[in-house]
Amino acid sequence: MLKLFGNTIKLLKERTKKEIMLQKKISRLINLINLISCIFLTVSSLYYTKFQQIGFYVFSISYVLEIFVDKKWKNFQLDKAKIYYLGLLLFFLLIFIYHPFENSNKYFNLLVEYRLALFGFAIVGFFGVNKLYKVNYFANAFILSSVLAMLYIICGVGVIDFITNPLRADLVALFRNEHINSHIVFNSYLNLSLVCSWYLIVYTKTKFNTLRIISYLFSSIFFIYFLIISDGRIGVVLCAMILTSLCIYHLWKFNKLILSAFILIAPFILWGIISNHKRMSRDEVFNDPRVFIWRAAEEVVKKQPIIGFGASRAQEEFDASLYIYETKEFRDSWKETKIMHCHNQFIQTYMEFGFIGIILLLGLITGPIILTDPNRRLFAILLLFVFVAQFMTDIVITYQGFPVIFGILTLVTIAIKKESSQPENAIEAL
Repeated sequence: MLKLFGNTIKLLKERTKKEIMLQKKISRLINLINLISCIFLTVSSLYYTKFQQIGFYVFSISYVLEIFVDKKWKNFQLDKAKIYYLGLLLFFLLIFIYHPFENSNKYFNLLVEYRLALFGFAIVGFFGVNKLYKVNYFANAFILSSVLAMLYIICGVGVIDFITNPLRADLVALFRNEHINSHIVFNSYLNLSLVCSWYLIVYTKTKFNTLRIISYLFSSIFFIYFLIISDGRIGVVLCAMILTSLCIYHLWKFNKLILSAFILIAPFILWGIISNHKRMSRDEVFNDPRVFIWRAAEEVVKKQPIIGFGASRAQEEFDASLYIYETKEFRDSWKETKIMHCHNQFIQTYMEFGFIGIILLLGLITGPIILTDPNRRLFAILLLFVFVAQFMTDIVITYQGFPVIFGILTLVTIAIKKESSQPENAIEAL
């Protein structure tokens, strides 16, 4: 009898072990699917593709499963990072909070769809990512996606034409616009990839270190070249400012005398690069449609400067104001566009949600810099610098593919904790 009882206990223990092992395998599989889908979102954000929506569904569903399988609520603690993601959630929910007072439905559904990624990443950041997430996975995803895009452009244009044709910049622009993305998204993505290349060269150590560094350096050279020949002005200005900032930072640590010489020479180099851009002429700058677009947005802000109109109503007010200021040529060129935003994230947010929106937006910008690991602070500053600079001429958090990229960057800087492979003193904490 005792022997039978002992055998039963033994079988139950073996069964329990098998169940635990099975649970661990299922958990790891879900974790892996979630990580891969998030990396896919990172890569696909550069391209015109409907598959990104499928990736977002897989990412969302796998994360919901992950919450229950990993029992994320067990060790829950309300810390600064979670408060940040509550702020991100509130920024998304403002569109619903204002809606009952708008008396407008024209753009509501479309604007919610554009911002839906913010809700997803707010939930993910609040409950935390799984242990498989590493910063270098996402940094490499940015770089690899950019390299593949550039190779695709070169092959699409034709290698011979790309090398010999003096109009290669125009050929690149035409092919990129048709097959990859607008210069706004493309240039921002390249600048983010440039920052990631610097981060991986300086912060991480792997086998075949020399080969790895050479590959990142060559990639960076191509990023810089494509930004220089791009038809986007902000992209090349950002690139120049990022490179200058990194040179100053490293020369400060290396040799103050060389730094002094560099500071004297750098303005002339920057001016030479920026002033020679084909869209930096006085006529190009002052005849840019953004001049009357911002004037139209300014008139909307004046009507409701404290609390804003709400997202859908603000867009209707902006449409009416823009009709007064826009040129006929501009109106005819963009008549098929679903929605024309004001090309400035701060003004757009101010029109929609007034001071509340601006305060939240500033918190979303500064949060990743403050909350990131000190050894990643410069990395976070440079990533957010790309975004904030883009705020001035475009809608970044609430339009196009940028909400997904922004959500991923918050995970990279805040949600992913320090990696064991990262050297402690690779770069001194700022």
